[in-house]
Amino acid sequence: MGEFDMKAIVLHGKTNSGKSSSLKYCFIEMLKDKDFRLLWKSKRQYADNKAIIKDIEDNWQNDAGTYVRDISGVFEYKGKKIFIVTIGDSIEDIKKQLKNRIEAEGKIDLFLCSRHDCNDLMQELANENVRLTKVYRVDKHRAKQPDKYESENKETARELFEKIKNLFNN
Repeated sequence: MGEFDMKAIVLHGKTNSGKSSSLKYCFIEMLKDKDFRLLWKSKRQYADNKAIIKDIEDNWQNDAGTYVRDISGVFEYKGKKIFIVTIGDSIEDIKKQLKNRIEAEGKIDLFLCSRHDCNDLMQELANENVRLTKVYRVDKHRAKQPDKYESENKETARELFEKIKNLFNN
């Protein structure tokens, strides 16, 4: 596996600020857009994107409701491969997921993940077999009122989605 250039969008925020949910909503936005083609998804596979969206929504949290279930996927957009993972607390888990997808896909052009404020993805991936050329940071803050969590997470997802499209449209 040769070294290659890759960009990243990192959703930065504190624990339980809605990072994983925002990334899942972004995943759903990508599934809804006909210009994005899903190449691979973790967990269960389905014949169409509507069934995938329903599965994601039906299995948002673990059975106990104590945490948001993680998903990951690779999309193709304008000939570029985008890998999105909702996992963010463990850099070792992120590295493992990234390594596995690079081995399977050959090259990833854009990587989306979440990290805590104190983390620096450029530094964390410095010894990996990839040249991280640019990291775009999107800050995630938790809404003040619980009834605003979902709408705020969806707004962050739209911001991420627009950032992805803008990176490949310029």
